[in-house]
Amino acid sequence: MPNTYQADICDLLLEMLKKQRVAPVGELARRLRLPAKEVIAAALKLSESGYDVGIDSNVISLVADVEEKHVRMESDKQDCVRFAIVSDTHFGSKYQQETALNRFYETIAETGIKKVFHAGDMFDGYNVYGKGPLKQIAQLFLHTYDEQIDYVVERYPKIAGVETDLIIGNHCESWITQAGADPCKTWSERRSDIHYLGGRTVTVEWNGITFKLTHPNCKGGKRPENQLYKFSENMVPSGPTFLVQGHFHNVAYIPSRGIHMIQPGAFQGTTPFAQDIGKEPARIGGFIISYSLDNDVERVTADFIRYKEIANDYTRW
Repeated sequence: MPNTYQADICDLLLEMLKKQRVAPVGELARRLRLPAKEVIAAALKLSESGYDVGIDSNVISLVADVEEKHVRMESDKQDCVRFAIVSDTHFGSKYQQETALNRFYETIAETGIKKVFHAGDMFDGYNVYGKGPLKQIAQLFLHTYDEQIDYVVERYPKIAGVETDLIIGNHCESWITQAGADPCKTWSERRSDIHYLGGRTVTVEWNGITFKLTHPNCKGGKRPENQLYKFSENMVPSGPTFLVQGHFHNVAYIPSRGIHMIQPGAFQGTTPFAQDIGKEPARIGGFIISYSLDNDVERVTADFIRYKEIANDYTRW
C-alpha cells in the first residue's frame, strides 16, 4: 500500500466486504463517503495484495476472507520436474481458441507431462465489463452458468494421466457476484482430472518446488510484464520458485530476484473489447517447463508453444 491514507481505506473496504461479500460500488462509496473511483482503486489495491476481490459491472465482491491459500500436493519424486502452464481459456467466448488448447494438450501427452497449472479465467463469465456493443456480453456464445459449465465439462481436453490444477479469475468471479455460484468449484466436482485450488492467489508446494499462482484484477498497461516485478516486490529473499501470473494474456519468462516469473499467454483470441482499449494482439499458447536442482545447480527450460489465432474457432466444435 503506497500510503497510510490508502491503507486505511483498503482496511475499511475489506471489513465491509467481509460482512456483506457483494456490494454495489455506489453503495460502498456512500458508506465510505468517497468518490466511486477511489473505492474501485482501493478494491484494486486489495486484489494486488492477494485478496480475492472481484470488480464486475459496478459490483465489488470478496470471494474469500484470507489473503492467500497454501496447498501442499503429493510429490511424484521426479529428478527433473516437468509441467505445463496455461491460462485465460475463456470458455463461452466467441474468441476462445479450443483448437489450439487441444493441440497443446496433445503435445503434453506426447512429451509425457502429467501436471498442468491453469492461472485463472477458465470461463468467460457474464457481463464482466457492463453492457454495450463492444462489451463482454456481445462476445459470448454461451450465455448462462449451466451452458458454460456443461460445455467445459464435456469439451475441456481430457487425457488419461494428465491432471489440471486451477485458480479462479475475474471473469469466473462474475458468476459468483451474479449467480452466487463458483463455476470452477462446480466444474472440478464433475471432472476427476480437474482440481480447484480456490482463490485468485494460491501458493502450491509440489516436488520440492514452490509456485505462487495469481490472477490479479488490474490493468497491464503497455508493458504487462512490469506487473510481475510489481507483484514480486515483497517476495524476496524467500520468494517462490515460480511466480505464475494470469489475466494479462501476455507472454513473459523473466528469471529475476531468484524467482522464475511467468505470464503464460492465453487461449483466447483478440476480442473487440481488447482492441478498443488498445491491447496487443493475442498471444495464444502455453508453457512447458523443465526444472531440476542438484547440489545448488539449477536448470530451467521454459518453452512457450505459440499458435495462430483461428477466426470463429468456436463454430468448429
